[in-house]
Amino acid sequence: MIAILQLGNRNMDDALRLFDAVLKTKPTNVVALMGKARILYARRQYVQALRLFQDVLRYNPQCVPDPRIGIGLCLWALDQKERAKAAWERSLEVVSQHFCPS
Repeated sequence: MIAILQLGNRNMDDALRLFDAVLKTKPTNVVALMGKARILYARRQYVQALRLFQDVLRYNPQCVPDPRIGIGLCLWALDQKERAKAAWERSLEVVSQHFCPS
């Protein structure tokens, strides 16, 4: 996806336009949602980014990278430290269960 390349090159405005174009036709596209959430987080639009990370989690609970990390970052920035820690702890549980089965 070209938008990911744009994001990697720090062309956030171009990447955001491309992610929005994808989301216009497929609003549940988790790659576009994660990319847009990342841009909104970088722009300190934490509430909007949080909503998108939560959408990703709802659409694909096994998504890699884990959207709970982004959720925790947004919550931390919104001074909801305990909820942020809970999101990160849950991420550790899910990742360890998925990648390190007993």
